[in-house]
Amino acid sequence: IHGYPSSVKELSAILESSKETIDSIETILLVSERIYPEQLLQIKKAFNANILSFYGMTERVIFAPLVDDVYIPNQLYGATEEVNGELIGTGFSNSATRLIRYRTGDTATVTKSGNFVTKIDELTGRWGKEYLHGKTGVNITMTSLNTHCNALERVNKYQFYQTSIGTCELRLIVNSDFTNLDLKNVTDAFQDKVGNELDINCKIVNDIPLTSRGKHQFIVVELKNKG
Repeated sequence: IHGYPSSVKELSAILESSKETIDSIETILLVSERIYPEQLLQIKKAFNANILSFYGMTERVIFAPLVDDVYIPNQLYGATEEVNGELIGTGFSNSATRLIRYRTGDTATVTKSGNFVTKIDELTGRWGKEYLHGKTGVNITMTSLNTHCNALERVNKYQFYQTSIGTCELRLIVNSDFTNLDLKNVTDAFQDKVGNELDINCKIVNDIPLTSRGKHQFIVVELKNKG
């Protein structure tokens, strides 16, 4: 299987809810989206297969395969730095822009040796994007929203949609086993993560639109009262 983590995770949820298994899959390659821990857990649960992934970009400045739960930059491919939380790459293999320090726009927590990144421990988002706006100006990322809740096993897909600072709608696509108690537990789990910074209203929907490239966005912000 070769696909977006969000799509493969959705397939995994469908297989689990229908009590079906696919034993012939040997390897799953997850690409082009951030991978969240809950996605890996769901995919590993549904498939007895090797999971491969990497962090990289079209500009060919960083190539970092996923090893266990961290990304390891290939030192022969390019030099990887972290400056003020942002990944900076200097590619060795791109004939057009070789040896140019490139701002990726991706933020991360990393492990360094000297000035260079040896591990990308966690990709935390896009610079200036992919976060909700709290009441006091706090930026709430998907990393800070990471939670463990049994009811999420009965949620096929979800998305945080924000139009006003301090409030947010959590849209859920759920399976047939999802109950009213599950709805309360999901709401409470995420509300507990954000405290008083954000008022979360959960809503069950039939569809969550993908981007033009077929990707799933966990956070969509369209503020009407910003500034």
